[in-house]
Amino acid sequence: RMVAAKLQDLPAPIRWFSIPNLFRYEKPQRGRLREHWQLNVDMFGILDIWADVEIISIASDVMKKFGASEKDFEIRINSRTLLDDLFKKIDIDEDKRQFTYRLLDKKEKMPADDFRQAMEALIGEQKSNDLLEALYFGEGLLTSMHQSEAAKNLNKIIETLRSLGISNLVFTPTLTRGFDYYTGMVFEVFDTNKENPRAMFGGGRYDNLVGAFSNQNLPGLGFGMGDVTIRDFLETHKLLPNIDSTTDIYFCVAPQTDMKKIYELAEKFREKRI
Repeated sequence: RMVAAKLQDLPAPIRWFSIPNLFRYEKPQRGRLREHWQLNVDMFGILDIWADVEIISIASDVMKKFGASEKDFEIRINSRTLLDDLFKKIDIDEDKRQFTYRLLDKKEKMPADDFRQAMEALIGEQKSNDLLEALYFGEGLLTSMHQSEAAKNLNKIIETLRSLGISNLVFTPTLTRGFDYYTGMVFEVFDTNKENPRAMFGGGRYDNLVGAFSNQNLPGLGFGMGDVTIRDFLETHKLLPNIDSTTDIYFCVAPQTDMKKIYELAEKFREKRI
């Protein structure tokens, strides 16, 4: 909404970040509290894969600035457009594709048999078998879908990131991200420690989202990183920094106090480097 309102004033590419205090109304659990701070990193106005490379590189760099090594986390990547092409190839009914996305998004949280049965109930046994066989093919899927433009783009993103030294990138064809507005590349950053095996944050492309709030479309992509999951990661890997205050003395000022005297007293301490 913000970018849509300022489209005429902002020259592309638009690079934007913020760290707002956010709230959600749901039951608190490990990694998800009702209140948290979140780093948002977004880029608008570029369809080229270099924007995808830049966003994922920033996510990787932030993790490394926290002191994490590449063995401490992995970046899982996929493409919603590639999945669309796969759904068309298998001939999954268009009205069932969104439900297929949502079911795939729940795959890691479901027993394998329950997942397979749910998929068969949704799209039929044969199409379910064809879909799961393709998804379990790993990076071979990018080769088998070589006629897909989405497969070519994703393969180029992966190769470029690896050539830039990001070796902990893992193509994960079952990764969808739960939100319906994603249109292309999607990714999630996972903790590899067995004590905290979970997705910490993620993002992807949402090329139609700005157009929903204006008469002009603008491609976009980005990610959101919450402080709660990152703190859990830092504690698990013993990377949480010790932050010591540099303050020696704090003046608590009572009501009806002569503030001029307080400032004079504070200045005397500061002159003595206190």
